[in-house]
Amino acid sequence: MLHLEQFYVDPADVGDDFFVIRGDEFKHAVKVLRKTSGDEIMAVDGKGNRYSGLISRIGDNSAAISIKKIERNSGEPNVTLTLAQALLKHPILDLVVEKCTEIGVARFQPIFTERTVVHGSPGRLDRWRKKALAAMKQCGRSRCPEVHAPVSFTEAIKKFHGDVAIIAHTPTNVRRPFSNEIVDKKRNVVLFIGPEGGFSDSEYDLAVENGMVTLDLGVRRLRSETAAIVASSIVLHAAGELGNL
Repeated sequence: MLHLEQFYVDPADVGDDFFVIRGDEFKHAVKVLRKTSGDEIMAVDGKGNRYSGLISRIGDNSAAISIKKIERNSGEPNVTLTLAQALLKHPILDLVVEKCTEIGVARFQPIFTERTVVHGSPGRLDRWRKKALAAMKQCGRSRCPEVHAPVSFTEAIKKFHGDVAIIAHTPTNVRRPFSNEIVDKKRNVVLFIGPEGGFSDSEYDLAVENGMVTLDLGVRRLRSETAAIVASSIVLHAAGELGNL
């Protein structure tokens, strides 16, 4: 558990033995938290580096921090999990990005499916990336999840060919057990979550044809955002990333 609030530092503002925080990060540290010279600051660059140090100088719009410690990939899972999430209405997908970043998802790939009723936009993509950055700081991770531009379900299958692919779907009343051995810590994993109406039969058939493993989330009908959080937790637990249950 972190004892200090994490700030974000642009990688371009990191030197050999110091880093500089600016803009909103500076305002929050100095104006809100009343940080002053000599106080400890912890910051992450979103690329896997966490810096700890002491404030050495405070200017009008920036503060310089002398680096005392650098940690690599702190707070990051061993498995790289991509969440291929069907597009959802605003602000539901914001919630998915925020909470699944906290859980440990490494990449978000919004997808169009046969039953998708909304479409992405450049503005929403920027918003999702800001949500991921804020959640990374809050939960103690050091690497900001990537948020990719939306693609079709078929394109996503091709894009992540070679990853361990899992689809959350229950096409029949037949229960399908999920084995933890499916998740290999040495490989990337992609998890497909459908829209409110679920994946179509043809989409599920295509998934199976491409070697996807089915993840059964039980007999109760979950909202898409709930399914994303639950399924991501199951996969990361299978990889040993959520402790012992």
